[in-house]
Amino acid sequence: MAFWSARTRDSKASQEGRGAEEFLGGFTNALVDIARRELEGEIEAARLQRLRYGEKRGPETRDEVLAQP
Repeated sequence: MAFWSARTRDSKASQEGRGAEEFLGGFTNALVDIARRELEGEIEAARLQRLRYGEKRGPETRDEVLAQP
């Protein structure tokens, strides 16, 4: 009987551990999603500002940077 109760306890602890992992995984995904949305918003704001003020976009590739005087 002791074997069965120890096995049940281990199984319950394993299930609780999985629940915690799932919670933390979901929480981490939510934080990443929030950060991604904020970054996308900042990128869009910078794009609109460039359009509004006619600013030329800077070099984006290594070759473009090296080609500048």
